[in-house]
Amino acid sequence: MSRGTRELDPDVLTIGFARRFATYKRASLLFSRAERLAQLLADSERPIQVLVAGKAHPADEGGKDVIQQVVDFDTGALRGGTRRVPRGLRDDARAAARAGS
Repeated sequence: MSRGTRELDPDVLTIGFARRFATYKRASLLFSRAERLAQLLADSERPIQVLVAGKAHPADEGGKDVIQQVVDFDTGALRGGTRRVPRGLRDDARAAARAGS
C-alpha cells in the first residue's frame, strides 16, 4: 500500500462516485464545501468515507479540472489521507464491468 493511503472500512458509510468525469455530472458538488466535507470525514462518532473513481475524456478540459479538484482536496484538506480499494475488489469490479458490457 502506498504511503498515506488506507483501505476502505466496510463498517463505515461510503459515498461513491464512479463515472467518467464530465462537468455536467456534477461530481464537484461533493467537494464544493471542502472544509465541511473534511469535518464530516474526520468525525469519529459518525464516520464516512468517499470513494471516487473515473477519468475524464482526453479532450474534456472541464472533466480534467474536476479530477484536479478532487486531487487538490485530498492533498489539501485531507492531507493525503486517501483510502485505497484493495486489489481484489478492483479486479472484481473490472470483471463485472467487462461482463456487463
